[in-house]
Amino acid sequence: SQEGESGGARIGRAPKGLDSDGVSEEHSVVFELPVSVARKPKSVQGETASTKDLSHLGTLDNMIIVKGCSALPGSGLRYETDVGQVTVGKPVSPWKLTLESAEDTPVEYKVHQMHGYEAEERFFSLSRNGGILEKGKVQNLEIAFSSERIGVHSTYLLIENRENSLDLKTIRVSIEVVADGSVSRISREYFSVLCDGGQQSLEYSMATFDHVYRHRSFFICNHSDYELEFLLSHDVPSWWRTEVNFSSTNATLRKVNSLWINPRQKRRIFLYFRPRLEEEDLQHLQGNSVATTIVRKFNVSINCRLVKDFQESIEITATCRPPQLKLNQTDFLFDLNLNMLNMTKSQAKKAAVKSSLMSPAVHYRDSEQAIYKALIEEGSHLKKVLEVHNLFDDELQYAVRNDSLFFSSDGQLVGSLADQKHFARLTLKLRVSRLLERLAFLVKEKYVEEHVAVYNKRLPEEYYWVRLRISFGGASEFSAVMNSRAYTFSVLEELVALFLQKSSAFWVSIRRPRVAGAGVDSVAMAVASESGDSDSVQNMLAQIREKQRNASAAAGLPSLDDWFQQLDETMRNPEYMDLLFEMHYVTDELVYFALRHGPSAALRIATMLFSFIFKQSVFSTSLQADHGSAIASRLIVPWAGQLRYFLSYFPDKAGDFKDLLDLDKRVSQRIGNEGASVRLSAGSELPPQYPTPSPPTQ
Repeated sequence: SQEGESGGARIGRAPKGLDSDGVSEEHSVVFELPVSVARKPKSVQGETASTKDLSHLGTLDNMIIVKGCSALPGSGLRYETDVGQVTVGKPVSPWKLTLESAEDTPVEYKVHQMHGYEAEERFFSLSRNGGILEKGKVQNLEIAFSSERIGVHSTYLLIENRENSLDLKTIRVSIEVVADGSVSRISREYFSVLCDGGQQSLEYSMATFDHVYRHRSFFICNHSDYELEFLLSHDVPSWWRTEVNFSSTNATLRKVNSLWINPRQKRRIFLYFRPRLEEEDLQHLQGNSVATTIVRKFNVSINCRLVKDFQESIEITATCRPPQLKLNQTDFLFDLNLNMLNMTKSQAKKAAVKSSLMSPAVHYRDSEQAIYKALIEEGSHLKKVLEVHNLFDDELQYAVRNDSLFFSSDGQLVGSLADQKHFARLTLKLRVSRLLERLAFLVKEKYVEEHVAVYNKRLPEEYYWVRLRISFGGASEFSAVMNSRAYTFSVLEELVALFLQKSSAFWVSIRRPRVAGAGVDSVAMAVASESGDSDSVQNMLAQIREKQRNASAAAGLPSLDDWFQQLDETMRNPEYMDLLFEMHYVTDELVYFALRHGPSAALRIATMLFSFIFKQSVFSTSLQADHGSAIASRLIVPWAGQLRYFLSYFPDKAGDFKDLLDLDKRVSQRIGNEGASVRLSAGSELPPQYPTPSPPTQ
């Protein structure tokens, strides 16, 4: 209970008790000391809780009456002066408050300014800081506002009655100084929005219903010298089942509808998008088939509270399909803590290594490692079951890719499901030997996260990242991020290195032989490119092509036309489809690591991957050749789509992105010559003119 003293009596609530059900209950009886007030002025409507509790400190005599501001409900002490919204640089009329005494005697008062601002940033000044209120006279207190700095300015004035300590008036003073956003040039001096490729749009070229897409993002940039508040909204109808949310992170939904951004800073906002079938979509469904596509379009709006009559908009486009692939679970936790394994403290002590010669620190370290070793060995029986289901009567070809370090997957990793009645079951297990090899790392980290990927192989844009987590601690909800020197990046480097090896071996059979003088031509081409003269470059290209044709003919090599026919036949081979699928998987892994662990390390690996691919002779010849344009475009488009897909996840492409951006520009120019588009922002679907590959045997 709260206690107060007034003549030795207690003021407050009775102690808490328990009801018949054992539930804590607060008694309704209130014990109070009746308050007697000698004089109550007519201007005071009633006693507040504050004056009751503090009645022992004084009476309500000699009150000051304040006019010109709004009394806040439920209080006789708090007031508000809100000027509202004014345009920066425009004059603001002074705000006048009137003070008078409620009594017949003079009352001295003092005005305190609680700015919380530096002197040069203060947004108002007062005509007086105090005075004496005489009988029958009033005094004006003028507040002069400044509109030189935009912002939501708010602070407090305290009017202290020097004759009565209970009479302390609190006045909240507020003003919003805003910029005029009707002039586009001026408004963009304050903020802008960054999306993929400088466009005010985001595209999901293929999205499946009921999946959550949470890795697309945009940046809000505050270009001003002021802290600005931004409001986020969208125009998806509220009665739709489709969900659109804004989050400050892509690890979990941390919902935001407004945020403050510091001067000259930017913030990344992730879009959580879950497309769902609406009632009006049902008429467009083509039976029980995955072929149905429905286009969703909506807009995201970004408003700045302090820039009126202006907003930035982002157009969102998603081509949606019903899902064919379904998993029983997408998050598996392998809990190796003491409680889960029923390992008692005595068992842990037996597992620990004891030695009287060890220092306490060494003893603790070795004991902890011994406990972890025992936990891993006892937890080796832990297994999780992953089920792959087909939601349609059309055949589903699936592929499970596991490049994790600490988990094995047993079962048919690549296969087909004829219809809804069939499903595949895989077992996920801990790799005990690898856990023991990295025991020191696990002792330090305690929480580890990896993943496997499950694909609809005919439509690789439909896939799942399945989280695999190990916990040696007490937390079950966690997300583990490693540094660039951790094993995760070694795994990624190995994955990309193996793919480049496979790609190089695949193209060796149709590699365009180098002819005499090719090295000299390359140097001449480089010099011409450095000059920046497009005519010189084109002339040099023409000379090189003519020289290569003559040299190839003299050496008995196939003509360029024959070579393109050979390339066309190679691209119709199912092995080429498998290579494309592998490229799709590798690109997805690069995106995964870049989003989870930061782009720097993954970006270096991505630069190596894409640079080498387009330097291979089959691609460099196709990019430069003036023959076989249709075949060359068909080769380049899906590979360029993977590059564009990777870049699309990073709206702010500064610094380290330069090499990839230059490569993307060069490749896009070649595709543009044929009137094709490489804007495959959600990856490359396997080309429909080619046969879909059959699953390789295990």
